[in-house]
Amino acid sequence: MEQDNNDKSLESEPIEAVSWYNIGWNLADLGRYEDAIDAYDKALEYNPEKIEAWYDKGGSLEELEWYPEALDAYEMVLGLDPKNAEAWFNKAWILDEIDQYQEAIDAYDKVLEIDEKHVDAMFNKANILNKLDEYDDAITSYDQLSEIDPENPAPKFNKGMILVLKLGEYQKAIKCFDKTLELIPDDYFSWHYRGIALRKLGKLQESLDSFDKALKVDENEVITYIDKGDTFKEMENTEKATECYNKALKQVKKSFYGD
Repeated sequence: MEQDNNDKSLESEPIEAVSWYNIGWNLADLGRYEDAIDAYDKALEYNPEKIEAWYDKGGSLEELEWYPEALDAYEMVLGLDPKNAEAWFNKAWILDEIDQYQEAIDAYDKVLEIDEKHVDAMFNKANILNKLDEYDDAITSYDQLSEIDPENPAPKFNKGMILVLKLGEYQKAIKCFDKTLELIPDDYFSWHYRGIALRKLGKLQESLDSFDKALKVDENEVITYIDKGDTFKEMENTEKATECYNKALKQVKKSFYGD
């Protein structure tokens, strides 16, 4: 019975709405977003309740960074389909881009009411909480995401960064970086910040080993030579510290003047 109703709905939609929508979709696919928007508007003249036209119009407006207009388009989608998770998600993303953080969190919460395992909404919400210095809530969100998507290294790494840079919980940070490195063994940033956490704990040789791992991944990173030098300085090894600082200086000169 439901299928019959859907068939009748399709039959009752003006062919012009379908044709203009298809034209808009193809224009957007070619990157011709303004032309696509015009085509979607034509489709909506024939069928003002064509959800996919409002949604894809919003996408084209978003590509052009016409954010207020994109928000209006997504609001039209949500007026027609309040449980459209992707429209809520796109609305939240735009609100984040224009620094309306609490409104963005509220919109991501709407996504998660509809789809509690929407990993992108969970991750983006956690990142906003991090930006707002709401570290405990951010960590809770990263932990929830890791439970749902254990193969995703990003929440583990981001949690580690909060722990090492904001909360000073260095041992916990190391565990996060270790979990990240299980998934991405050559992740430069995990090795580097792991080294910082180890140094903060006074584990200086282990810190050096971690910095060396980072430099094996990227030997041109100035900051790692500096942090490695600082570690040698704490070990009162002035010669090695100076050697690291000189390598950092060499890299800085190289970046400005070339080889």
